[in-house]
Amino acid sequence: MNRKVNLITLIAILLALSASVSLSAQRFGFGVSLGLLRSQFDGDKLIGFKKSGPIAGLNWYYKVNDEQQFIFDIDYINIGSTYDNEQKPELIFGTDYTLLSIDYHGASTFIGYGYKINEKDIDLYEFRVALGVRIARGFIFKTYNHNIGKEEIQFSNDNLSTGIIGPELKLGAYIGKSFLLNLVTYIGANNLISEEENLVSILRPFYIGLTGTYYIENLSGKQKGRRNKRKKSRWEIINFYIRFKNLFESLFKLG
Repeated sequence: MNRKVNLITLIAILLALSASVSLSAQRFGFGVSLGLLRSQFDGDKLIGFKKSGPIAGLNWYYKVNDEQQFIFDIDYINIGSTYDNEQKPELIFGTDYTLLSIDYHGASTFIGYGYKINEKDIDLYEFRVALGVRIARGFIFKTYNHNIGKEEIQFSNDNLSTGIIGPELKLGAYIGKSFLLNLVTYIGANNLISEEENLVSILRPFYIGLTGTYYIENLSGKQKGRRNKRKKSRWEIINFYIRFKNLFESLFKLG
C-alpha cells in the first residue's frame, strides 16, 4: 500500500516538474538575424573610409518579465575600412600617413540587458532598448597599404591583437509580434596594436548598422495548445490510475 502511495506521489511530483519546466520554457526566445554594418578603424596617421559588411547570427533572450530581458547573441561580423582614391590626405597629414584599408572577419558574442517599451494605448508600437558588451575574435584580418599600390602588409604578431571588446547599443522597434528592427552602434574599447608600426599607432573599430531579427517564439505559442492537450492527457492518465487503484482496493476489501 505504501509503495503505491509513494508511486502516486512520485508521479505527481514529476508532473509538477514537467509543468514548471514547460512554464519556464516560455520565458526563452530564439531568433535569427541579418543586417548591414558601416564600420571604420580609427587610427593616428591612418586614412580610410567606412566599409560596408554583413552581420548575421543567432539570438536568444530570457524574459525576466514583460519589460525586462537578458540577451545573448552569437554573430558573424565583417568590419574594416576602405580607401577612396579621391581622398586627399596630404592636405591634413602631409606625406607622413598610411593609406590603409582593413578587412576583418570575426566571430562575436553580445551579452546585454534589454528593456521593452510598450505604448499602452496603441498595441502596434513596441520598442526595445538594449545595452551590453560585444566581444569578437577575428579569424581573417587583412590590411592593405595603398601607399605602395594596395599591397598587403603584415603587422608583427606580438604587436597586433585580433580580439575586440566594447559597448554596443541597440535601439529596436517591433514590426508585428516576431520581427525586431534594430539600429546598432558599437565603439571598440581596446587598441588592437601595441606599438606604432607602418605609421599606425591606433587600430580601434567602431560601427553603426541596421539589423533585423525574426524571433521564433511564436512557434512555442502555437505549440501551447498542444502542450495543454498533453498536460490534460497526463492528468487524465493519473486520474484514471488513481480511480483504478481505488476501485481495486475497494474490491479487495469487499473480497
